[in-house]
Amino acid sequence: MLSEKLYQMLHDGYETNEMGYRGRSFVEENFMIEKNCEMLQNTLPKVKFKILGDGPYRRCFQHLNNIEYIGWVDRSDTPILLSDVNILLFFRKDLGIGEIEALSMGKIIIAPNIGTIPSVIKHGENGFLVAPDVESFVNMIEKTINLDMYTLERISKNARKTASHAFSWKIVGEKWRSVIEYILESKNK
Repeated sequence: MLSEKLYQMLHDGYETNEMGYRGRSFVEENFMIEKNCEMLQNTLPKVKFKILGDGPYRRCFQHLNNIEYIGWVDRSDTPILLSDVNILLFFRKDLGIGEIEALSMGKIIIAPNIGTIPSVIKHGENGFLVAPDVESFVNMIEKTINLDMYTLERISKNARKTASHAFSWKIVGEKWRSVIEYILESKNK
């Protein structure tokens, strides 16, 4: 969980033309990144993408003008590198540490409405859920960047609240303790 002090230092309002992606670029994610960037380059040329991560397909989207490709970064550098990004895209079907970190940073997440993602991301409350196709992502990006500042700030605060209520070390520790106690009790029966 990002500390409140660091969060305040890095979170200074919204400039919604900065989007981000953090993760490895595999076939399915690469396709989504490349196609989203290509479509947005034509429809919303001011939208810029910052990509943190590496993978075998990065060369496929490096030629696009609207991408700032950072490459692999240490996890501890992520908050600073994404401080100017307010909207993060995720393309996987399962919730991972990247999504949880984004929530803790108060980032607005746009993710597919599949797998375990909808168990945490609530559409319009702490992020946005879309069908897992390029057109749905692009449409939601267009809608999101046109939202008023009050709505963006509300969603950002809810994202941070979700992370602190569901994924703080205290909460995670309590869940692990419950699992261990359950296992020990079931072995003693």
